[in-house]
Amino acid sequence: MYVETLCRKICNMSFSWNMSHLPFLSDKDRTLLLITMRSWFCKEPIDVSGLNNPDLFWEYTVRHGLSGILGSMVLNNLLNHPGINSRAVDWYRSHLLQHEQSLHVCRRVEQEAQLAGIPIVFVKGPAIALQAYTQEPGVRSYSDIDVLVPSREEALRLIRTLTGKEAEVPEEIRWDRLMHPGRLHIMLRDWEVEFAHPMDPSPDPMFDFIRMHQNQLFKIPGPEVPFTVPDVSLHMIFLIQHMVRHLCNRLIWYMDLAVLHLAHEKDLDWDFISHELEKLELKNMASLISLFCIQQVNPAFPRIPFGKKGWNTAFQKIVVSPEQIHSTLSLHHESRVLHYYTRILSTLRYVLIADPHPQTSLFRRLPCHWLSVRLVHSQGWKSSFWIPFFQALFVGIYICLFPIVWLLCYSFVGIFLAEKSFLKSRRNDAQILLSG
Repeated sequence: MYVETLCRKICNMSFSWNMSHLPFLSDKDRTLLLITMRSWFCKEPIDVSGLNNPDLFWEYTVRHGLSGILGSMVLNNLLNHPGINSRAVDWYRSHLLQHEQSLHVCRRVEQEAQLAGIPIVFVKGPAIALQAYTQEPGVRSYSDIDVLVPSREEALRLIRTLTGKEAEVPEEIRWDRLMHPGRLHIMLRDWEVEFAHPMDPSPDPMFDFIRMHQNQLFKIPGPEVPFTVPDVSLHMIFLIQHMVRHLCNRLIWYMDLAVLHLAHEKDLDWDFISHELEKLELKNMASLISLFCIQQVNPAFPRIPFGKKGWNTAFQKIVVSPEQIHSTLSLHHESRVLHYYTRILSTLRYVLIADPHPQTSLFRRLPCHWLSVRLVHSQGWKSSFWIPFFQALFVGIYICLFPIVWLLCYSFVGIFLAEKSFLKSRRNDAQILLSG
């Protein structure tokens, strides 16, 4: 029954930040949206009376996860707009209620894990709300509960305990095994709970992270562990790698990092964080993310040093630019060509987001391993022959098509800049016509 309920929920999930095709937000409104992040962080008032399109501004706010921030600002007299006030406060209070409901589900999971002797840890959602937004949990919205478990067997055992089902949970559908391997889902008190477990071999950086820090991450819940959340430095690494895997396209993720740093400045070990991100081959993207946090949220946020530049550096810089972050919500409306290029490049994201290496063309230095594992896992093949086979095949294809991939990447840059210039000139022409 819980699988059927989950399928219905997923099918009805039309109001999703990942499937948005909104009209283009004006430069002024986009700038105000970015300013609200720093205004809330610094507790400074902001004047939004000059919004060009308050309804569209609100839509972008919701899709970027900033609705709770606007609600907090309205309640603290930092923001006032007749088209936003009531909606923002309603959403803020809704987030508060959802947070309390999710904690009941988390406690249920902890109780069963404690009785079964299964170590777990919560990440993202309720964990970041408790670790970072302690004073205002209504600011942070989330729609599911993420739990890391040391093994698939323990995840299945915990799920059986929670649902009362003795039979093994059905395998995920083949496409889901390709896109989201190593995860099992259930519905518990109307909440989707996702259990992620390590896989060997690893299909993406998240599982490399879990494998590298398995001893430090997991704890058996009990009286001495009031809420099972990761060490803040480990959670910071996890949040950054999660952002990078999703091409950094939600503003609330940047806010999470800034607020977590503010709440635990003395506890965060940035040398350790930088070193571990380098081991995950994500240090360059993390450096750009930290620069965004400095420029848009908190000037005191630590800067992670940028490593070696490579052929994909230009793409990485565009991914973490405010223009690209906003355009992911309006690609269908403004640019079918740009959307097409983004789709092509997103399928290659593990090659594009990984730090460059001098031995890029060598078998062991390409991120093709992650893609190979995903493909073999999605087909359910057990033989150890297939992963190195597909890895060698992808490396061969990569070496043959490298000039084309390189050209795609830089043509993407050119098209993005050209369309940005075109849209800017079009808005200027419209302003001239209106003023005339």
